[in-house]
Amino acid sequence: MNKSICFAAIGALTLYGSFVEAAPAGDAFTYQGRLTDNNAPANGLYDLSFTLHDVATGLGTLSVDPVQFDDVPVENGVFTVQLDFGGGYFTGEQRWLAIAVRDGASSGTYELLAGRQELTAAPYAQYALNVPPTNPRTIIPSITSLSGSVASSIPAGGPSAPWTFAGPQATVSVATGQRITASVFGSFRTVVGGGLRAYSAICMQPTAGGTLTPINGGTGLETNFPDGSQGQYRQLGGSQTLLVATAGSFRVGLCARNTSTDGLSLAFERVDGWVMVSN
Repeated sequence: MNKSICFAAIGALTLYGSFVEAAPAGDAFTYQGRLTDNNAPANGLYDLSFTLHDVATGLGTLSVDPVQFDDVPVENGVFTVQLDFGGGYFTGEQRWLAIAVRDGASSGTYELLAGRQELTAAPYAQYALNVPPTNPRTIIPSITSLSGSVASSIPAGGPSAPWTFAGPQATVSVATGQRITASVFGSFRTVVGGGLRAYSAICMQPTAGGTLTPINGGTGLETNFPDGSQGQYRQLGGSQTLLVATAGSFRVGLCARNTSTDGLSLAFERVDGWVMVSN
């Protein structure tokens, strides 16, 4: 594969990621992401470059050398790297990652992927667990990672289709006034040909039983599978947070509604993410 073809393929890659671990000591955190090539999971070796920013677009004022990795294995679209930009950069302000990629066999220019990813709560666990105890963000009772391959499917239910957990859930105990923050993504595909519309959200359900609902109370993120072919891939999920009004034990995870009306089944292949309880 020559360089021009290689870069054309990489330019078609899209990425989402989740921050699945944050250690209370040191500055490193684990980043898990997914690469797709033309709506299919990427496989092989890729070189990855990560740059930290203090603005969503533009130059900003933060100056940090990029962290780069050669020949990162990507299997079924999934990769994991350990990021360490050094001390002093996670002090409570917003941060974003710019991510660039090239083929592992290449030594040429990296291709910058569109859009920067905002770093949400998990990397800041480093900060929250190390600041003075008078700081209101010091107590983080739990951070639970979610990861697993899932073979089940969500049948069509029409406009009134119910929410269904798509994969593993975290079980968390929350006191009144504590906050649940979750970032979970899943890889979904159509089982047979035909257009399909689905919605995704982060949902919670009392462990004792009850209604499964999005934690932000919204209708979820709409996603269409429009071209009618079998095996269309989409990434569904997001990051949401909720200040809990009533103490209890809850299951939290990625959920979906398959609102198509022609019997199409939506399979979810893998779910990855984390759920955090904080004061």
